[in-house]
This record gives sequence, structure tokens and C-alpha cells, in this order.
Amino acid sequence: MTEATAAIALWPAGTQVVPGSSGRLLPGVAARITDPDTGADLSPGTAGELRVRTPALMNGYLGHPEATAAAVGQDGWLRTGDIARFDEVGNLFLLRRPDRTG
Repeated sequence: MTEATAAIALWPAGTQVVPGSSGRLLPGVAARITDPDTGADLSPGTAGELRVRTPALMNGYLGHPEATAAAVGQDGWLRTGDIARFDEVGNLFLLRRPDRTG
């Protein structure tokens, strides 16, 4: 997502790649998996909405404060809409993107 930064996760040098994973969070990036309806944090291994916070996060959508408020909470976490999960050691798995065709 361009709203978060160019990248939030990758494979550190010397790390064994886990098939299907996007890697591990980059320094300065925080992420959590939440229940899409309640915002409650979910346990590792459980799929939910990926939320991201980083110093590189956008300031907002120019001229669209309502869209900004819907995407970024007052706590600074960007709601990506992506369904993802972390495994027990911090590997990120993106499972599906939201359908934005309609």
C-alpha cells in the first residue's frame, strides 16, 4: 500500500524463506492482525485485518478528511483491509485483498 510505505515486510539476509510468507516486518514498522468488525487483536495463526503503523505512514488523503478518518484511526493504525495472519515467529502471510471492483 502506498499509504503505508513502499514495503512493510521482507526477508532479512540469511533468513530461510517460508513458502507463502511475505517475510518479516521491517525496522520501524509495527503491524497487528485484528477482527475486522471489532478491532480486537487476534492471536498468531488467526486470520484478520492487517493494520499497520510506521513513521512513513501518509498524513492523509488530500482534501478528503472523511476518507482519511476511515482509513487511519486516531491511534495512528492504518486499516489496510487486507486479510492476513502472522505465524508464531513473526512471518507475515497475506491471504487476500479486499474486493474493490464494485
